[in-house]
Amino acid sequence: MKSLLSRTDPRRTPLSKSKNRALGTALTSIALVLLTSFTSHAQTAGVFDNLRYTQFGIGGGQSIIFIDGQQVLPSRAYGVEIPALINSQTVVAISEEAFANDLLLRTVVLPSNYPGFAIGRRAFAGCAGLSNVLGPNYGSLGFNQAFISIKAFRGCSSLDSFNLSGVIAIGEGAFRDCVSLRTVTLPSTIDRIPSSVTSIENGAFAVH
Repeated sequence: MKSLLSRTDPRRTPLSKSKNRALGTALTSIALVLLTSFTSHAQTAGVFDNLRYTQFGIGGGQSIIFIDGQQVLPSRAYGVEIPALINSQTVVAISEEAFANDLLLRTVVLPSNYPGFAIGRRAFAGCAGLSNVLGPNYGSLGFNQAFISIKAFRGCSSLDSFNLSGVIAIGEGAFRDCVSLRTVTLPSTIDRIPSSVTSIENGAFAVH
């Protein structure tokens, strides 16, 4: 079964020591730890408010949920709100390439209260019209120990700002080619990269 957050590509070279350290940091994301530990458990696919999801049983009657993308692609510009709960189970991550290359996506509202929320590899890559990534109730986004994976927002050329509050790791090329990105918001009490950020990989904000 392929990982929902990162695929194994046999053409990739082995990770360097620095990238291994970054990967170790990424694995502190509770969503990743749970997925690694429980992929052999029961899985159920479903649809909620036009969002496809996979539900993983983790024992004790509990489950975690990954958002996999839209069930039916809209025919015009739209926004999507990621729920915090589906069927009373916690949404912990957005899967690999869940919304990739969706040119009609304009706004994403994310739940920010889950500790360890993960945005998977290339989850929004190529969403050239995506201009707003917001928190609950369309407020200013602020995470709780979140992980932004490799190339998660690569090529989001309309994205002009992003709030890094509460992010603990930013994957390689996460914001590469975000040519309109002008503002990266930090917590108001500091004037540097947040102490919660323990790794920023190569080219995270590069423009080619």
